[in-house]
Amino acid sequence: MQTVQMTLDENLVAEVDAAVAKRGTARSAFTREALRLALTKLAMDRFRAAKGRTPALRRLDYLPRWLAVAVGLVLGVGSGFALASHATLPAIVAFLGLLGVAGLLAWSGEPIAVTEAVAEPPEEKPPPEQPEKEEVAGEPMPPDPDLAAARNWVTIPAGTFVMGSPDDEEGRWEHEGPTHQVRVSRFACMRYPVTRGHYADLMGKDPGWPEGEVDDRPVNNVSWHDAVEFCNRLSERQGLTPCYRKEGDDTVWVASADGYRLPTEAEWEYACRAGTQSRWSFGDDEEQLGEHAWFAVNSGGQPHPVGCKRPNSWGLYDMHGNILEWCWDAWSDYSAEPQDPAGPSDDSDAKLLRVGSRSSAMVRGGSYGNSPCILRSACRSGGHPMFRNDDLGFRCVRGPCRRA
Repeated sequence: MQTVQMTLDENLVAEVDAAVAKRGTARSAFTREALRLALTKLAMDRFRAAKGRTPALRRLDYLPRWLAVAVGLVLGVGSGFALASHATLPAIVAFLGLLGVAGLLAWSGEPIAVTEAVAEPPEEKPPPEQPEKEEVAGEPMPPDPDLAAARNWVTIPAGTFVMGSPDDEEGRWEHEGPTHQVRVSRFACMRYPVTRGHYADLMGKDPGWPEGEVDDRPVNNVSWHDAVEFCNRLSERQGLTPCYRKEGDDTVWVASADGYRLPTEAEWEYACRAGTQSRWSFGDDEEQLGEHAWFAVNSGGQPHPVGCKRPNSWGLYDMHGNILEWCWDAWSDYSAEPQDPAGPSDDSDAKLLRVGSRSSAMVRGGSYGNSPCILRSACRSGGHPMFRNDDLGFRCVRGPCRRA
């Protein structure tokens, strides 16, 4: 602790405050007060030296309180007694003597100083640097017009999950079981379904409904084949090797390609669940569905711009509702393959989808016109690869090679 002598001279305080304002405007309130007191002490020291007070008079200012009180009482009582009991002349002399002592004390320039203990100001540290504000998954966020922009993509970590729905899940269908454990490799997934703007930019047309302005609503009225062609063109635009090639009526997924593609059904459910095993990625409470999805209750019977509802915990939007999404796999019962299942395949080097022999491709997610049970994470449906409808769209993924 530091003891600071504060004078009550108003002019001196004003002068010190002016110095503080000039030297300490950027300091905290505590530091400004400590600086003011410190400057006051320095100013008083200079003031005493300039007046040349004698050591005896200076010591009068710093008598202990009890001694100062005793001296004052003795002088006061003695002087009063002298004034009351002596002749006029002695009383006048005593009065003048007392007045002289008071004047002498006043001349010392330090009328009983006030002592105040002030803590040493703490060392000032610069405020911590604030990180740049980042967009955090959890709130509505529109897509970047450039489909390949990093903002439009989320890296999905590798992991294992239980695919399908348990027997007691409300609203389930028989073909959602049995539940089975699946291992999924790391891949990149579009944060949103492909929009009408993205589709028109790459393909030169907008098949979307309702007709009107090309915008951030999900593209619809696209077949599975349209989605495959979109993936290949996007790969070519980005200088990547297309994942698909046509062989007669077959579409072949080339394992060595590094381009964009449709997600497998397992990848789609894994990304949708985002680590959960509940009916929807946010839990089992149907009352919360409107915060996360456009569906029959709140959509007004049409699709809405993507990214307007809350995403799942991995930052993916519109996994529930708004638009159904094509997946790679042909419709079938669940595979027993534990690592990166991709549906039926007829080749060890590539995955084949034979249009002539397969009646439908997998569809996931539910749409603006569906009931809550169709929007569940485990719900499965399908459609013929050439089928187009106003509730069918897709999103792209990109990831490691499969079955090389």
